[in-house]
Amino acid sequence: MACSWKKSGYWLNAGLAAALLLNAVSAQSRRLNGPFMPETLGDVLDYLISPDGAFVVYVADQDTNDVYELYRTPLDGSGAPVQLNSEMVEGGNVGELFNFYAEFLISPDGSRVVYRADQELDERFELYSVPADGSS
Repeated sequence: MACSWKKSGYWLNAGLAAALLLNAVSAQSRRLNGPFMPETLGDVLDYLISPDGAFVVYVADQDTNDVYELYRTPLDGSGAPVQLNSEMVEGGNVGELFNFYAEFLISPDGSRVVYRADQELDERFELYSVPADGSS
């Protein structure tokens, strides 16, 4: 037996409600990560939304295959992603990839992103802090 909800005097069955919701969501969906390079299979490994909901920070191998770096982009998709981390050493990544998640946090006021990476020496993981807006 199908589930039903009453909204504004109309009864909707669960299937119809799900179809309407899916249609509304898909009409509004927007890719936030930047385009992947042609030679890159590309994966977004992890992401966090800023405390004020204005931007999302994510880790992806967006520019180079299997080199996971940190990016920030407006949550509404109104701007292009900005890379936050400095250049990586050969073999370096944001976070340890065997964990299947990146290692970064956005400060409570949204002004900085702290991340763990082997950025300067492969396999030596250190903590870094960068302005969340991508400035230096």
